[in-house]
Amino acid sequence: MKQRKSQDFPAAGLRWLVPFHAGESHLRVVASRGGTQVVDEIRFRYQTEKWDKTGEAGARRGGARGWDGDHRGRLLDAKGLQCLDARNAVRFALAGDGELIQNLGTSTGSRQVELYNGRATIRARMKKGEAVVSVSAEKVGTAFLNVKG
Repeated sequence: MKQRKSQDFPAAGLRWLVPFHAGESHLRVVASRGGTQVVDEIRFRYQTEKWDKTGEAGARRGGARGWDGDHRGRLLDAKGLQCLDARNAVRFALAGDGELIQNLGTSTGSRQVELYNGRATIRARMKKGEAVVSVSAEKVGTAFLNVKG
């Protein structure tokens, strides 16, 4: 158990050295003060494998928040490894029962964005029914993701 010390840098002394291993990881933090407990957690993939020249665009569905959803595009090499240094411009589109949240000038509210760490995210407002989200990049091709509202 660690105690917060506001003068300690960084993070007021609340830091841990956590060894990551290749593959899926799950971090969970529990904090309490005065009988109130706060819990936060994250799941992620820690990639140590080397990737080759970018081969294809991949798309997957992120976590949904009510009627909204995050839609991610990832650039993968021929072996399916994420190209973490890819900075290609990618374009998102949606056909069907929903609409992209766009023209906001933000990294998740623009139809066209630049990849960061080989991925990009767009938000969509889904309706009941089905839609197809596409992500495309020049010289890479297009990937499609079926989404239900």
